[in-house]
Amino acid sequence: MYFGILVLMVAIVAAYTGDLYLAGVLVLFMISVLLRLLLIAVVFFWPIWITIIMVWTGYWVLFKKRSETKSKTEPRQTKSGQLESTAKRQLVRRS
Repeated sequence: MYFGILVLMVAIVAAYTGDLYLAGVLVLFMISVLLRLLLIAVVFFWPIWITIIMVWTGYWVLFKKRSETKSKTEPRQTKSGQLESTAKRQLVRRS
């Protein structure tokens, strides 16, 4: 959206003045404004970014651990389509 507004402003300035140099100056000004906003977002809001990353990482690790424990507790399918625990019971009965 930002670059769409930038292109629109450059087109308006170039069409109105007929001077492409002025449009180039406008592009440089808009890029400097964008970089300044990014710098402010990083410098002043870095604790918020770190908190978001830490919370996301914590949930991701918790999800991985839950999925690993769930896959270990659930019986797995064998090649014949029977449950592994059922196949073990049949082997115990035969012996």
